Amino acid sequence: MSSKTWVLLILWLFLIVGPVSGDIGDTITLTSSKVWVVANTVDTATLTAHVTNLTSGNVPGVSVTFTVDNPVYGSVTSATGVTDASGLATTTFKTNKTSGTAILRATISSNQAVHSQLIDHDSPYTVNFDYDGEIVVNETTPITATLTDKWGNRIDDRYTTENV
Repeated sequence: MSSKTWVLLILWLFLIVGPVSGDIGDTITLTSSKVWVVANTVDTATLTAHVTNLTSGNVPGVSVTFTVDNPVYGSVTSATGVTDASGLATTTFKTNKTSGTAILRATISSNQAVHSQLIDHDSPYTVNFDYDGEIVVNETTPITATLTDKWGNRIDDRYTTENV
């Protein structure tokens, strides 16, 4: 084969193989600045989406959409962001009045990341006692005390560093 044929063959291979091997799809991760936030309509956590690509590392200029699956738990202050030179986009999650687990999402055109944000109750506010209305002398009866915060969330021990 002549050198001209080899050159044409190599160019043909680049044209066929080049588009097939292009960038591998972008991936996204979502993290929170806090493990726990408090259901008090004030507490916040910074959410960070990180968009990367196996062939080029951090991906700048990507539009990211932030959502909360159930707004009873809270909201994000900015629903969209664009990744910076480090491939990062941020928003703030602000709690509502309900404790539990908020499912937060960061979405790009080709992928999505999910984060479970733990939300603890506010400070104890009320106590309700439950017992039988009639107690026989010299006998015992169970009494149940239920603590709730001012939003109606039960005071529990899910957040293990507190004393209840």
